Amino acid sequence: MVGPAICCVGLCREKKHSRPKVRKKNHSSRRKAISLHLRFLSIVEVVVETSYTRKDPGRRYFSCNNVDDGDSHIWKWWDVAIQEELRETQTQLRMVKDQFFESDQKVAKLDKIVGVLTKKTSVINYGLAKGVSVLVLVILVIVMGWKSFRGFKHQCQNSRRGWQLRPSLSARQSASYSSASAASAEAERTIREGPRNDWSKDEIKAVYDSPVLDILFHGAQVHRHVHNFREVQQCTLLSIKTGGCSEDCSYCPQSSRYDTGVKAQRLMSKDAVIVAAKKAKEAGSTRFCMGAAWRDTIGRKTNFKQILEYIKEIRGMGMEVCCTLGMIEKQQALELKKAGLTAYNHNLDTSREYYPNVITTRSYDERLETLEHVRDAGINVCSGGIIGLGEAEEDRVGLLHTLATLPSHPESVPINALLAVKGTPLEDQKPVEIWEMIRMIGTARIVMPKAMVRLSAGRVRFSMPEQALCFLAGANSIFTGEKLLTTPNNDFDADQLMFKTLGLTPKPPSFSEDDSESENCEKVASSH
Repeated sequence: MVGPAICCVGLCREKKHSRPKVRKKNHSSRRKAISLHLRFLSIVEVVVETSYTRKDPGRRYFSCNNVDDGDSHIWKWWDVAIQEELRETQTQLRMVKDQFFESDQKVAKLDKIVGVLTKKTSVINYGLAKGVSVLVLVILVIVMGWKSFRGFKHQCQNSRRGWQLRPSLSARQSASYSSASAASAEAERTIREGPRNDWSKDEIKAVYDSPVLDILFHGAQVHRHVHNFREVQQCTLLSIKTGGCSEDCSYCPQSSRYDTGVKAQRLMSKDAVIVAAKKAKEAGSTRFCMGAAWRDTIGRKTNFKQILEYIKEIRGMGMEVCCTLGMIEKQQALELKKAGLTAYNHNLDTSREYYPNVITTRSYDERLETLEHVRDAGINVCSGGIIGLGEAEEDRVGLLHTLATLPSHPESVPINALLAVKGTPLEDQKPVEIWEMIRMIGTARIVMPKAMVRLSAGRVRFSMPEQALCFLAGANSIFTGEKLLTTPNNDFDADQLMFKTLGLTPKPPSFSEDDSESENCEKVASSH
């Protein structure tokens, strides 16, 4: 075996170094000495000794007797240094464990401290937020109180001075009214002085440019002063002659110039029209409007006579009647009045400046001339416009200015939001936002206080809460029914639900069914 041999050699070498030097003997004597030494080791028991040799200092060894082979010895070395390192490592591990335990205790204490600080921080934040809120409220109360005091002081000064004459435009400019107060100032003046027809564009623009909430609030003030604020007129519009129109109105799907899928149809029969009118009345409508896709009524004697019969029949049902037939002449207006027509619709669409971008087959002055014929015949004028045609805000102001400076304000002012129809030149126009409608409606209410401001085309895009804002701003009339001519609209059931939810009441007809309307028509016709 290799191991015992090495061990024995090592032992012999250690013994040799421990003995004093002697003379070298011959080889036979050395062999005898080694043999005697090995025999001596074989009879001793296990002994633990220490080697102090230069090669292996500090090591200990075990000697043992091999019972299987008395001549062979196994030597096992035990490294004391490794034991010491293990003991030191165990000691260090215990120290690390103790330190880790102490760290855990410190972390637990820190967690408790952080929890307490978090609670205190939340309380502090809540207190700060509450304090800031109270401070803001106090500032608002002070500011509003100061404004109210100044307004009261100004009102007292005005009451002492008296309001004999309305200040001129230059005086208004020198007073430096801001756009934020224009809606308030003009609404107060309208309530105090009533309707007027001498509006300037700058005045209307100042109202239109006022903050939306100002327009909403002061439009509601004027509306409540002049009208029953919960009453809303319900109108139904029926296309009695659809499509095939020769005009090039860029928004209209009934123009023969555009491929919109609308097919030209003949004038509806009297029976079909009366059935539709009865259905509208049963649903709550008090005004029935009939629209024909014509440029004018010139040369349409047969159809015009048929329409006169429709008017008489529907008026006999106790409903107001309105028509929109394009341009009409003075004599035709008189005949419509005699038949019992309540109102005639002829929209200006937009401002005079932007009008050529919308239509070229009829001039702006021709539209105004038709309104003049209607007004002279004693028929109520229904005229408004459309927003969302690509016009600027100045054009919307221009439209309202034209309507507000007519010899008398229109009885009805429809405000339409464009419903872009595929196939028309305006098919890519963006939808109108509710804030644009509120500006138009509120401004129209302030500058034309007695008019019926009507939510017309495009109302289907607005939710019930959005429509409620329009009613607050001054709208008091709607078109109800599944369609407005050829475009979609809110149906009867949806509007009845809205009336119930918002607490609205239907406006009754503006005439008494017992009145002899034919006699009144005869008087008007004879006066012309």
